[in-house]
Amino acid sequence: MAQQSPVADDSTRFAVERLANFTQRIQLLNAAVRNALLDFWNETWRRRALDIARSLSTGSPTAGCKETSRLLRSLTALLSLPYGDACAIRAPLEEKLSELLDLLNEQSRKESA
Repeated sequence: MAQQSPVADDSTRFAVERLANFTQRIQLLNAAVRNALLDFWNETWRRRALDIARSLSTGSPTAGCKETSRLLRSLTALLSLPYGDACAIRAPLEEKLSELLDLLNEQSRKESA
């Protein structure tokens, strides 16, 4: 019976842990964005969502998640809008953020499959 090398086991375990961590961070991003929309553009929630989106956006290209990276960059750009600008386009902003989150969740499910 052939044994698998410990290096392969470690790299597989690392990949699984990384994906689980990425999925958890996507869930945190969802919650932060939804909270920023519920309490419209609350600075604490908006900043938290922006920080998570930036962090994920930085790491996703190296993980081979190009589509996810594009979606995260779009989210980051929208979350960077100042309060006054966000208020001026509130309805379309809410729709676009929700759409991007839905696409991000779908993409995350595809990449974890």
